Amino acid sequence: RDHEARAPAPRGRDPRPGPAAALRAYTRPAGEEAPLAAGRFMSQPVTTLHLGATIRAARELFLSSGFQHLPLVDAAGRIAAMLSERDLLRAAPAVLSANPAAGAIATREVLVCRADTAVDLVASAMLEHHFGGVPVVDGSLHVLGILTHSDILRARLLHAPRGLQAGGGRSRGRPARRRARCSGR
Repeated sequence: RDHEARAPAPRGRDPRPGPAAALRAYTRPAGEEAPLAAGRFMSQPVTTLHLGATIRAARELFLSSGFQHLPLVDAAGRIAAMLSERDLLRAAPAVLSANPAAGAIATREVLVCRADTAVDLVASAMLEHHFGGVPVVDGSLHVLGILTHSDILRARLLHAPRGLQAGGGRSRGRPARRRARCSGR
């Protein structure tokens, strides 16, 4: 974990680190390759939207693309926020009808990872912070791809022990397990 000293949290605020602080905890030292690196399994190319784009434009992009997560970038192309379908669903109808900038309802504390970060570390962070997708960024915070639950599942299945691989096949030499039957009681 992060061993950096932190200033005490102001009164009334949660002292636990938020997703932005968690970024340091979920990155690997430079030059150290992860066994299942995020960059190998991320979805790419990733579609981004400018932070100032309207909610209507974001909604249309979600509907036409089938995406569930949309990284919002600033004028320099760096990650600035993350918009999800869930953010749109949680927004009040009055906010949506006013059609403000997508950044108004997006999550500003974005959890990101580098391409060499281990998939398992990203998965742990996603579970801990309840995120469905994590942008994969370079050193300048430009979005390279996005790692979603589906990408993590694919990574784990492709590198699962032989008997647990996708397709339901059994490993050689192991007998099939009998399934327990449930009675109708």
